[in-house]
This record gives sequence, C-alpha cells and structure tokens, in this order.
Amino acid sequence: MDFKNYRENSKKLGMGGDYYKLQDGENKVRLLTEPEPIFSHFSASGSTTCPGDLLCPICKAGGKKTSRIMLYIIDRTDNDIKLAEFGWSVYKALGELANSSEYGFKDLPPYDVIIKKSGEGKETRYTTVPGRNEDPVPLNILEELKTKKSVTDIILGKIKRGQQGPAAHDGSFEEFIEN
Repeated sequence: MDFKNYRENSKKLGMGGDYYKLQDGENKVRLLTEPEPIFSHFSASGSTTCPGDLLCPICKAGGKKTSRIMLYIIDRTDNDIKLAEFGWSVYKALGELANSSEYGFKDLPPYDVIIKKSGEGKETRYTTVPGRNEDPVPLNILEELKTKKSVTDIILGKIKRGQQGPAAHDGSFEEFIEN
C-alpha cells in the first residue's frame, strides 16, 4: 500500500472518505437509502452515540440528546457513495418534498436534491430544493451500494463502540440490542 494510490486503497479497505459533510453554499446529492434515526449526546470531549433512553445513563440523568438521520447519498461533486447525517431541518424539507403535489415521492426521490448551507454555528440554515432532472441511479452505483454495510449496522457499531453502549450493559452486544 502506498500514499500515491490512497483513493483506490481506501475504497478497497473501506477507509475514510465515506462520510459526507455539507459545505457552505449548494450541495448536490442523490439519496440512495431511506433514512435511519441516530441519536447523540454532545459534550466538550466530543459526541457519543446514544443507545436509547432505557439504556443510556446520560438520558437517565436528564441529558439532552440530538436527533439526526443517517443515509447513503451520491455526492455529486465526485459521484462517490458516501454516508451522510442530516438534522431536523433537512429531514423536514425532504418530507415536505415527499408530500408535495409537484415533487412527491414514495420511498426515495427520483431526482437529485440540492441542500444549501449558510451561516455558522447555531445560526446555520439549510434550504432544500429538488434537482431538475429525474434520472435513474446508474447500475454501477446500485451494485456498489450493495457492497456497503447497512446504515443500521453502522449505527449499531457506533453504539457498540460508544461508552454508553454495551460497556454500560452487563450482557453481550446481542442482548443489548434485543433489550
């Protein structure tokens, strides 16, 4: 393995580059999977994925959790499949598109979505609009998507590695997930 071929090597090994971060301005993406909820707690030392109210000591102590959605998208800047997390305002805007008489869809929109990000910190705002064309997702992208770990498995892995996950539970991870 060498540095020169880092893109190819990272794809083969499933390393980095798979997470999508919204940039200031317009972000054109194609949604590839339905969203899964993910909950987190934030502190000065970073974020922790929350396993849910019943198992989470932070929730039990009255701590506030943040809700987001996680899904796979195509990042139209490089046409790579990436894992994305979006907050309530983007989720709500996508829901409004789904229920729209003009742009409505059942499972996933048959078009790209443009998410415009502006502002910083608590003043960050998102505007979501549909793309112009209804194009099918290319077969090679659908085939590549089949090789990816499911969003649910990724979330469970985050919980498993988190301090509020099975480490705070006396049984196995399987028991933790079943309860």
